[in-house]
Amino acid sequence: MDPSDARRPPADPLDAAAYWFARDSGGLMSAAERSEFDAWRRADPAHERAYREMLDTWALTRAVPDHKLRPLLRPAAPERRFSPGRRRLAWGVGATACAAAAVGLASPGWWLASTLPAQRYATARGERRRVDLEDGSVLTLNTGTQTEVRYTRSERRVTLHPGGEIMLDVSPDASHPFIVDTEIGRVRVTGTRFNVRHDGGQMAVAVESGSVEVIAGPWWNGQRVKLPAGYGVRMAGGGETVRIQPVDVATLTAWRQGKTVFNDTPLAEVVREVNRYRAQPIQVAPALARVRISGVFDVDDTGAFLKALPALVPLRVQPRADGGADLLAR
Repeated sequence: MDPSDARRPPADPLDAAAYWFARDSGGLMSAAERSEFDAWRRADPAHERAYREMLDTWALTRAVPDHKLRPLLRPAAPERRFSPGRRRLAWGVGATACAAAAVGLASPGWWLASTLPAQRYATARGERRRVDLEDGSVLTLNTGTQTEVRYTRSERRVTLHPGGEIMLDVSPDASHPFIVDTEIGRVRVTGTRFNVRHDGGQMAVAVESGSVEVIAGPWWNGQRVKLPAGYGVRMAGGGETVRIQPVDVATLTAWRQGKTVFNDTPLAEVVREVNRYRAQPIQVAPALARVRISGVFDVDDTGAFLKALPALVPLRVQPRADGGADLLAR
């Protein structure tokens, strides 16, 4: 997580009020934060009202025994209906719990984390990383991936930036959908295992187990498709019709075991994939670009890939001074 994010309050006034209350009550505010807090209260009457409600709610809950307060902190069942007054009280108790957590007075579950800033996770080129999330879900990040994870009171959300790829094992929770956002589209689930890749101006989704909903295009004119296990989509976000098709998920996600698999694949495409794991790229001569190869290669040792190529294709490997290599016809 970027340390500078630790002092950024949420945009929603209610969430921000709980955030500032937690910082203040826990004795965590610096002088600079105190000035920022005062400016936030003056900036909008809604901010001051939200903070006053936070104070009033806290004053009330201090008088409630802990064994009576704890049941109120549980998430409401999806079908339960609240009147506006009760909904306000439910927010107040939930926000107070967030504040109490900051000063050691409660032990919130992951769903109380709406006042926390986004958690950022990244991998360097050639690196893979497993991230265990607070709700029990697991992210596995492939090479050169940047993500942000945020929980709110109603959903779990991951933003996948261009150039990245993640495998998600989502912990089931029907009341808090899990959403993966990219610039091309988004994926919505409640519990499943699936892979999302976002690079080259495209988004590709492959489902290993369960099912997902893929949404492409703008919210006012988007396409929605359901993907069951063993199926996938690839889309560029240009408004074209999204078509699902069977996919070999094990092959597509072999990177989790440090492998990449090719079956009668053009050499230019093979090299483009291998370059994702290299500090310096391999260049392919135009005459070799369409030559097709098959094989399983180790992404952690791309040098072995270069050594194996001359036995598969009539070419020579010309090392470059920068650490890269050129593939030239013999």
